[in-house]
Amino acid sequence: MNSLSEKIGILQAILIARATGGAVAEDMEQQYRLCEIINHPNLKDVAPKFLKSCRTTEEFWPIAKAESSTCAGRRKFI
Repeated sequence: MNSLSEKIGILQAILIARATGGAVAEDMEQQYRLCEIINHPNLKDVAPKFLKSCRTTEEFWPIAKAESSTCAGRRKFI
């Protein structure tokens, strides 16, 4: 099992891939990672709001796109 920091890194990579035009497969591991991060006692109050409101990368895409029109801007946002 991955450590929490590894899970955060993997989720970040998934979100960056989606925000920069990459295709991302939605799977149970991704959902597990997200739930563990937003429910973790040390992270639940500091996790970005989009982690709580978006259950898939498809739901995340409009938020990322609205944040910046460039891949670099969206990477920085994430």
